[in-house]
Amino acid sequence: MKENTEKKFTVSDVSGKYSLTAGAGTLLIDLLADAGLMLPESPCGRMGICKKCGVRIRFEGGWKDVLACQTRVDSDLQVDCGTLDPANYVCLHESSGRRVKPAPALKKILVDSFPDGITLCWEHLCAALELTTAHGEAGNVGIVRDVAEFYRTGTVFTAVVRGHKIIGIESGSTLNEFYGMAFDIGTTTVVGYLINLNDGGLASTVSSLNPQVAYGADVVTRITLAERDPDGLETLRRLIVACVDDLIGKACNGAGLRREAVYDIVCVGNPCMQHLFLGIQPAGLGRAPYQPVLRGPLSFDARQAELNVNAAANINWLPGVSGFVGSDTIGMLVAYPLAKAKQKVLALDIGTNGEMVLASDGELWACSTAAGPAFEGSCMTCGMRAQTGAIDRVWIEDGTVFHSVIGGVKARGLCGSGIVDAVSSLLKEGIIDETGRLEIPEQESGLAGRFIEKNGMRSFVIAAGAQTEDGRDIVISQSDIRELQLAKAAVAAGAKMLIGEAGLDVKDIQQVILAGAFGLFLSSESIRTIGLLPDLLCDKILQVGNAAGLGAQNALLSDEVLKSAETEAKRIHYLELAGKPKFSDIYMDELIFRNAV
Repeated sequence: MKENTEKKFTVSDVSGKYSLTAGAGTLLIDLLADAGLMLPESPCGRMGICKKCGVRIRFEGGWKDVLACQTRVDSDLQVDCGTLDPANYVCLHESSGRRVKPAPALKKILVDSFPDGITLCWEHLCAALELTTAHGEAGNVGIVRDVAEFYRTGTVFTAVVRGHKIIGIESGSTLNEFYGMAFDIGTTTVVGYLINLNDGGLASTVSSLNPQVAYGADVVTRITLAERDPDGLETLRRLIVACVDDLIGKACNGAGLRREAVYDIVCVGNPCMQHLFLGIQPAGLGRAPYQPVLRGPLSFDARQAELNVNAAANINWLPGVSGFVGSDTIGMLVAYPLAKAKQKVLALDIGTNGEMVLASDGELWACSTAAGPAFEGSCMTCGMRAQTGAIDRVWIEDGTVFHSVIGGVKARGLCGSGIVDAVSSLLKEGIIDETGRLEIPEQESGLAGRFIEKNGMRSFVIAAGAQTEDGRDIVISQSDIRELQLAKAAVAAGAKMLIGEAGLDVKDIQQVILAGAFGLFLSSESIRTIGLLPDLLCDKILQVGNAAGLGAQNALLSDEVLKSAETEAKRIHYLELAGKPKFSDIYMDELIFRNAV
């Protein structure tokens, strides 16, 4: 036997809780992420630009600040990367939309009476299940064998029927083991819902950070990796499939069920997430005319996706509309059937992209704006995801800056809602002007002392070192304000363009549905102050939570809803904003903070 001579090194954390062994050349971010010591997060795609994976390492020469995505293990070292626990990431599960009654295409029927003998037992079974023999075509010889044996022995069994086809035979009564899972697969997070298909009850909810964040915070970075790296597409596919499969296991364990109790899966997500989950090259989404490989609904055997569920299980992806408006938007429409709304309604789901749908007199218009990762914090100087340690609220009273932190611990950074609040507060204090310039106030204001230089940039301290986990100031920098300006201008301009395309004026809109995690935690006051939406709309906002996830649940529960999703997608008038001079003009105009003091 050949001796393994690979050089090994020891990497330990400052608490002394972990001691890891790494082969020479191991990337530090991979080692720490596998051990749960940090999120495997690299918004810049591991290019060393975003600096979000910064850690301190100690070796013979002392302490040094390094980027985990650019550092390979070549000696024994000690690491200080804070107390981050990926399990504390905040994922949004709930939504306030409609929930349909269970009427899935899949049914379970108990068979407990038999005729004498086994002659033509298949035809007898089809008749008992109210299927014609034509509809009850025997497509699986194993099922026929089981039927013959159960009829011969008089064994009670459960038939699993999808539509008009028998797809499974199970010994005994398994009527109570009848579940499905709905997934909202987002660029940043993945949320799964385990649903009882008998009564529609929610048995378990599970969530996770999308592990693909290790290779970029936005879809563009992942599309580039999938196209240019020979192993990129398969790497990203395996990551998201393993994530979904792990969530299925956690959901079933939490509900005390076997994985075999999951008979159907419905997924929604943006077009890039769908392509990557299916292992379909997404290169077309990254260049004009920005088209997906497919946009219609998709249904296939769950085993093709390498998910460990019942052998009869199907996966259904809801349809999309374009390269930037995907099945998550259709899920929102399934939860909130806007085409039937009597009011003129604008619905938005704001994240890395800002998808929006406008309903007026039974007609639907949709568009998508590239908001970027600013609203999720990943590109900001002290930005972070919404998780334990993130500042999620900021306000200023009588010259004093206050903030709240998720989990009630010392602050680690600012998440999206905290960033919007911070900029809103500084606008109201006159510290940010209408152009977005960060201006130092008069010394007597009490806030002048909060200005520092960070990374060569003028910055305002939101939380001083004494209030933070690592003793470093948490700031909003001039570049952060610019990033937020770009993001809010994209959303505001997209909304105005969509309203105009429908032949309406802003004042005609009677309700605004704001969906998604970011939208749920924003205050209407901050939305108004930064100009994320026109002033006239800010008093009409209904914050609904995870509408896409609720839509996936409804499609799982109802075959009628599942089929109607395709109809909804086809009736949408899609507005492509790219290259439209009018959009560019509105966008430039919306960069201004109109409500600055």
